[in-house]
Amino acid sequence: MAAVHPEKALEDDLACPICSDSLQDPVLLNCGHNFCQACITRVWEGLEENFFCPKCGKRFRERHLHPNPLLGKVVERARQLGWGAEDSMCQRHKERLKLYCEEDQALICVVCDRSKEHRAHRVVPIEEAAQEYKGQFQRHLQILKNESSSQKAFTISEGRRLETLLAHTKTEKKRVVSTFQHLYRLLQEKERLLLKGLGNVAQSVEQLRQENISRLHQRATLHGLVAELEGKCRLPDAELLKQ
Repeated sequence: MAAVHPEKALEDDLACPICSDSLQDPVLLNCGHNFCQACITRVWEGLEENFFCPKCGKRFRERHLHPNPLLGKVVERARQLGWGAEDSMCQRHKERLKLYCEEDQALICVVCDRSKEHRAHRVVPIEEAAQEYKGQFQRHLQILKNESSSQKAFTISEGRRLETLLAHTKTEKKRVVSTFQHLYRLLQEKERLLLKGLGNVAQSVEQLRQENISRLHQRATLHGLVAELEGKCRLPDAELLKQ
């Protein structure tokens, strides 16, 4: 497989995978890929879940767009250098833009270089300026890639931690539900036994009450017999014998 030219690789790193143009207001996804904020917002429009990376396809539960101002500065500096535009023409003199004015940070032609406007400025060939800035870009991009890798590793680690926490929460929820179901069954059994015991007590009390009523009736009957006998004992002998 042929090696990718460093300049081509750098151009790819500075381009949005969606619109293929230079990144505008770049934002970083959790997977480590950068997009124009407007492009990824348009792709995700209407989504409330299952957000995805258009480049690698990785899916995310939540919408996370991390602004990437450092990459934005790199892209802007590349744009100032006229990245990929070495053959463009000077609008004023209709000459090829072959030089770079470091003071004005602008591409100029050989006629501009001789003009009073740029005469005292430091002017170098585009290739020389580009190589210098490409080296800076590569260093900045390496920093970004390292940060992206660290962020990706953190995201993976955090995702695993949250998955573990979620699994623990589900297990704890099941344990709590099981415990309370067991307690509920115990309380139901306790209630049944208490109600049964109270029912037995009520039955015994009712039986004692009926027995007490029966004794009262017997006592009343005996009291009547005693009164009757006492009355007969007070009768005269002749009257008593008549009965």
